[in-house]
Amino acid sequence: FSKEWLDTIRQIFEQTARRMSKYFASFFENLCYFGISGVDVVTYEEFIRSSYTPSANFIIESSGEPFVIQIEPAIAIQLLYGQLMQMTENLNLNGHRDLIRLESESLEARVIKPILTNINKAIEEVSKRLSQKNDSEGGLLSFGKIEFQNNPSFVDAAMPQDMCVLITMESRMFEKEGMIQICLPRFFVQNKLG
Repeated sequence: FSKEWLDTIRQIFEQTARRMSKYFASFFENLCYFGISGVDVVTYEEFIRSSYTPSANFIIESSGEPFVIQIEPAIAIQLLYGQLMQMTENLNLNGHRDLIRLESESLEARVIKPILTNINKAIEEVSKRLSQKNDSEGGLLSFGKIEFQNNPSFVDAAMPQDMCVLITMESRMFEKEGMIQICLPRFFVQNKLG
């Protein structure tokens, strides 16, 4: 990965984090923060081994190229139930558990799809700012199948030795703090963002 690619990816996800803060703040009365704490190059195996168990893992395909969004359960539950109940204070729910199917389906609709929308908007804004021509449908990604998995060991988005860009996003809502990790395998970055 070149330094230029990593800088562009950082800019895209910093913009995504700002957009997510605004979007989710509307449900939490401005008590929500997302920020990038790191953009690293790791092997896919390192990503899986460093993952929380359990965790909310969403494998998203974009024109056949998969990538992973992983959310700590406590943050996933806070985001989901905070929206459903229009909460303005901390939820006292046990966040370190496997999510049930209904929760994962609701998370996909209420959290993952808005994140994907914000990623696309950020790509568009950063592309305009950098005056780059992106040949992938006007700079936007098209998202297909989304799969859910509680156990990161069963997440299959790349070969163990494949290099990936790992974006670590910190999140804070009320007293809850946690991480959202976005793992972009090399082929995804080359074909979609390169």
